Amino acid sequence: MNKEQVSTLSTIVNVFLAGLKISIGLISKSSSIIASGIDSLSDILSSLLVFIGIKMAKKPPSKKHPYGLYRVENISSVVVFILIMISSLGIIIESISRLLARDFDTEVTVISMTVMLISALVCAVMASLKIKVGKAEDSLSLALDGKHSFIDVLSSVAVLLGLVLSNIFKFLDPIVALVIGVYIFIEGIKLGREVFEGLLDTADLEVEEKVKKLCKEEEVDLTSIKSRKVAGRVFVEMTISLPKDTRVERADRIVSELQKKIIKEITKVERVVIQIKGEDKSYRLLRGGEEEKFYNEDKAVFEQVNLPKKGFRRIRPFRKGHESEDFGAPSYLVVDKKRGRVRQKKVMKNPFFRTGRGHGVRFARAINADEVNAKNIGRNAKKALRHHGIKFK
Repeated sequence: MNKEQVSTLSTIVNVFLAGLKISIGLISKSSSIIASGIDSLSDILSSLLVFIGIKMAKKPPSKKHPYGLYRVENISSVVVFILIMISSLGIIIESISRLLARDFDTEVTVISMTVMLISALVCAVMASLKIKVGKAEDSLSLALDGKHSFIDVLSSVAVLLGLVLSNIFKFLDPIVALVIGVYIFIEGIKLGREVFEGLLDTADLEVEEKVKKLCKEEEVDLTSIKSRKVAGRVFVEMTISLPKDTRVERADRIVSELQKKIIKEITKVERVVIQIKGEDKSYRLLRGGEEEKFYNEDKAVFEQVNLPKKGFRRIRPFRKGHESEDFGAPSYLVVDKKRGRVRQKKVMKNPFFRTGRGHGVRFARAINADEVNAKNIGRNAKKALRHHGIKFK
């Protein structure tokens, strides 16, 4: 089973347990059974939140969310933690109220004890399943929900023992409920530490060691590496050193092969960014094989293409005083139109232009173009323009 199937099954099971325990608890007037039922009720919402978080985290990166929605799963973990704390406080308050009012009237039946025994067994199976799948798929929220279910196992066993002994000690039922509430509260605090740790950009040292090993195997000089974990995914940034006389084609090949090997062999890695030491060129590879090569632009470069926009902006390649058919060009004719009238027309130099590499997409983005007019646009350039919402003809 995958994590989505497990979270769906967990929701269905918790609906059944919550309804059963609360009904039996009201009939038998057992605050400990009702407390356990309330805990199962909170489990329904937590399982739903885990399911929603898992589904949203699977959405691919977009223009608005270029790093994906992986944090949603972390957020759902926080809400699960809050629900655990609220349910524990509710149980504690109700138990203390019964003790102060000396309300010890509890009807113990074979049915109520059977219900708690079934609850303990079911929760044990679900806890084991959620923790196992959560760890296997690096889902913090599902693993956390599994630990929550394990707390339910202990509370169900405690309630069962309390029911057995309540015929001798009438006051035992609200005390057992109070103990359950306090225990859930303490365990909730422990789980909270893990939850909030997941919100921070903590390093994955295991992944870093694997990357170092791969670099050694490929005889690549790794000078620095940083990693950060986000909802079971790992983002890696690294710097490598190459000999000064390394040709561009050779550097491209070394980096590309290293990226692909990291992505393939370390399944937790979602994105790899590689910087060559002493150069301004960087390479980024996302899981799925999409690679983008780019230069780190400084403020001065962007100032060269800083042209106030006065309408719908089209750009056309410009070479040697004439419009060109090839998209990658040393200059571009920039035309702003508004309501059918030309508001601005100017030839702008392309500061990203390199011999043999036009870098038209980079200019289009920097100048904030709405459309590109060129006959010869490469497949990768079209894909990049489409990704950034720029039309082309």
